[in-house]
Amino acid sequence: MPSSAAADAAVERIDMHNVHTLTTYQLRQEIERRGLLGDLTTVNYNTLLQRLVQESVHDAASLLLCHIHVSTILKALVEEEREAERKETVLLKRLSEVPGIMRCYASRGTLYVQARLRREREERKQAALQRSIARQSDPAYFASKAQANVPPLKGSSAGAAAAAAAPAAEPCDAALSTEDAEPPLISKINPRGFKVYSR
Repeated sequence: MPSSAAADAAVERIDMHNVHTLTTYQLRQEIERRGLLGDLTTVNYNTLLQRLVQESVHDAASLLLCHIHVSTILKALVEEEREAERKETVLLKRLSEVPGIMRCYASRGTLYVQARLRREREERKQAALQRSIARQSDPAYFASKAQANVPPLKGSSAGAAAAAAAPAAEPCDAALSTEDAEPPLISKINPRGFKVYSR
């Protein structure tokens, strides 16, 4: 005969997966505890096992229905939260069109600040995309930028005229062509990737 502590531990979690491991005595004790013994005409292992399996299936089905009900409620709550967030965004957009109201609304929390930062970030992104498209559509843009990046030579107008006349020439070549100019500029790349000119 098993000890009562072992029997209690076996009875604690009875479901469809472990009901077949119980003895006739444990089956009868569990059925009596649940109040299902009333209409049984014959009491043997098979009838007790059948009754407890039926009850376990019923419990599992009701538990599944409960899980489905809870998940449906959670989905509805998530949808309500998303709808409320969307309404808040629409309200903030409408309020942003009225300048006086936004100061009052901004003091109520950080939602306005977050929405404003998100909106400004999107505006900056759109402006950068438009600038990039404009640069790429103008074929002379990059040539003009390269010409604008050539540093002017100090002290001689002939050097500036030579640099303007020959934009493809390197700054060092333009400096070598004039006798009275300062020493040539030497370009270096600093660790940050910018060109640095030194003498």
